[in-house]
Amino acid sequence: MTNYLNMEKERKSTITVRVPVLNSWLDKLCAAYNVRFTKSYTSLEHNGTLGYVDTARGMYVLSDEGVGDEHPLDEAGYEIELFGKGENKEGNSRAYTVYPVCSTMITADDLRDFPYAEVNLASFIRRFGSRLESNFRLWNDILSTPE
Repeated sequence: MTNYLNMEKERKSTITVRVPVLNSWLDKLCAAYNVRFTKSYTSLEHNGTLGYVDTARGMYVLSDEGVGDEHPLDEAGYEIELFGKGENKEGNSRAYTVYPVCSTMITADDLRDFPYAEVNLASFIRRFGSRLESNFRLWNDILSTPE
């Protein structure tokens, strides 16, 4: 039986994930969205944290839950679903839309243009149960495979 309490110690990876800083880009998208659709969102946000790994085979994009396409990004890019954030009746700025309000495509070149932080894959993918551990191991295998 797997001991989930010790899984953190078992995680090891040599893979570096780049985490792009998308704030200013998302602010511009939000302003354009608000004008076009007469909305008053304070921000547009994507679900979770987005990261990418450049390899000789291409760029792989994944979330901090280890969700992503097992194939490198193609020319069409990566679709990011965006949720609106605004204030509710009480002025609480934590009011999010239930469903994405829009989506946008972003290319590998676009992602490379953003400032980024580097994080080890073992700490990038969150820890919470067997699904996330399985996703970590899958990505570690995919990205560790020789080119």
